[in-house]
Amino acid sequence: MDLLRFLGKGEARVGGRTRLFIGTSGNYRVGVVADAVLGLRRIPVADILPPPLGGDAAVEHLLGVHGGATTQEAIALINFTKLLQSARQRAVVR
Repeated sequence: MDLLRFLGKGEARVGGRTRLFIGTSGNYRVGVVADAVLGLRRIPVADILPPPLGGDAAVEHLLGVHGGATTQEAIALINFTKLLQSARQRAVVR
């Protein structure tokens, strides 16, 4: 799944350094194109802040944000289940 394309932000450029994140939700498994994978982290639920208000289609697919000292250090956490449900609904409509 190309998240940039799905969210209407352009298209991912696949190249030699492109990575693929494989995620599962229930019985579904999907590959997500990524520029980089920075590693795995355990984030306690208590440390997840609510997603920002307003915004675009990307915000509706966020579970929340894990804070950093600055906005650039914050990590946006994708609600993978909701993302897959939206992708399946779009595929059925076509």
